[in-house]
Amino acid sequence: MTPIVIIDTETGGLNPASTSILSLGACLYPRTVNGPIFSVEIEEEPMILTGGALRVNKINPGARDRVQSPPDAWKAFTEWTAGHVGLRGVVLGGHNAPFDIGFVKRLASLADSSFELYFSHRYVDTMAVARFMAIAGLIDQGHPCSLSALCRTFKVINTAEHTALGDAIAARDLLVMMIGAVGHP
Repeated sequence: MTPIVIIDTETGGLNPASTSILSLGACLYPRTVNGPIFSVEIEEEPMILTGGALRVNKINPGARDRVQSPPDAWKAFTEWTAGHVGLRGVVLGGHNAPFDIGFVKRLASLADSSFELYFSHRYVDTMAVARFMAIAGLIDQGHPCSLSALCRTFKVINTAEHTALGDAIAARDLLVMMIGAVGHP
């Protein structure tokens, strides 16, 4: 089985073209006991933030200690990825994956690097899986597709909700439960 790097970001807004990436978390699918995890806090100069995003993720940009510049954060992420799954055509995944991938592409750009050099254009998205499951009658058609709602439905515990690493781990565990629900171990 090809490993998938499950990611999540916390951001300063909804648009990766115009707001900052604040943190990036990652883990691997399939999961292993004490499997590798990655987490980095990022400090863009200048920080571009919206109040709405900060209310959701509860990040106080002025109160973070170990922040890294975008080039250092990108280097750490690509080195972590290379050490665990290689670094050519890596498939990313997550919940609402296109959103997070947009911010990872921003991080690559801020580091004067290329996302496409390392990562596949293909991805796995638990939100899309949930929509498939609704169409297939495996969950209610009107089921909310938020990570929180799906975690409750599939009995996934997210002890660090709205942190990049906590949500990446929850998305990975949700993917495991969703795959189990469609009859694959």
